[in-house]
Amino acid sequence: MVVMGRNTQLSIEDDNGVQIAVYKVFVGIGGNIGQYERVREICNLQNIPLILDAAHLAGTQTMRVYPQYQAMAQSQVGWDADVSVFSFQAVKNLPTADSGMICFKDEEDDKLARQLSWLGIDKSTYDRYNKGTYNWKYDVPNVGYKYHGNALMGAIGLVQLKYLDEDNQYRNLLAETYSHYFNILNLETIEPIKESNLKVHSRHLYPIRIKKGLRDFVMEELSERGIYCGVHYLDNTKYPMYNYAHGSCKNAHEISSELISLPLHLHMSKDDVKRIVIEIADILPEYDKDKSITKGLLGRADNGKK
Repeated sequence: MVVMGRNTQLSIEDDNGVQIAVYKVFVGIGGNIGQYERVREICNLQNIPLILDAAHLAGTQTMRVYPQYQAMAQSQVGWDADVSVFSFQAVKNLPTADSGMICFKDEEDDKLARQLSWLGIDKSTYDRYNKGTYNWKYDVPNVGYKYHGNALMGAIGLVQLKYLDEDNQYRNLLAETYSHYFNILNLETIEPIKESNLKVHSRHLYPIRIKKGLRDFVMEELSERGIYCGVHYLDNTKYPMYNYAHGSCKNAHEISSELISLPLHLHMSKDDVKRIVIEIADILPEYDKDKSITKGLLGRADNGKK
C-alpha cells in the first residue's frame, strides 16, 4: 500500500501496515524547480530516494559539477535524482503523439522497469536478435504489463529533440513579454509566480495568481473573448478520492483557487501576448473598463523596449 504524507513524501507499507520504504517525490510544475536542490540535499543526508516528476521539465537545466574533472556544465534537471519521469504527450515541450520516459540512476532498477513494462519478459525483441539470427527463447521472471514504448513514438521523439532548445527559447521569449507588460501595468489583482533562478528554463507554463476571488470570472470573460486558459492545478483535496485530507494543505488550497495558466505555445506571437494582457486589464476593475489607459501604457512600454 502506498500512503501519501505531507511534503509529498510517499511511504510504502506491507499488508500489516509496517512501513518498508520511504520516498520523496518532487514535482516541477510549469518548468520551475523551486527548492529542488535543497530537497535533494535533504534526501542525501537522510538517505531517502528522490523521485522527480519531470513531466513539465524537458529542457530545464541545472548546473552539474564534475569533481573528478574540476568542471561544471549545464545538464538536464534530474541528472542527480534516483528516478526522473518525463512526459512527451502531444502538448508537452518535447511532443510525440503520446509517450514518456523514465530514467533511473541504478542500472538494476532500469533493467527491472524494462522487463515489467514488456510483460515481464527478460529479453526484448532487439536483445533476442543477434548476428542475423533470431533467438526465440526467453524467460518471464516477473508478471509484467504492456506499458512499453514503441518505435514510432521513439522516432518522433528523436526528431523533436533536435528542436527542443530552440522551441524553449521561444517559449521563454513569450514569457518574458508577458512579464514585461504585467510589470508595466502593475495590476493589484495580479500576482506573478516567482520563477526559479535558472539559466535554462523549459517554460512549459506561464501561470499567474488572480486575487480577490476573481479567477473564475476572469477565465469566463477571457473565454468569451476567444482566449482559453487552464488551471494547473486544483488542490487534490477537492477531488473525492482525497477529500478526507481537506484542510491539510492550506497553501495549496488557497493558491489553487487563484491560479490561471495563460496561453503559451509556439504558434503565438508577442502581439498575441500583448492582446491577452490588454484583455485581462480590461476585465479587471482597476481600469474601470477603460481600454485607452491600458493601450497607452503598453504603447509606451513598447517604445521603451525598443
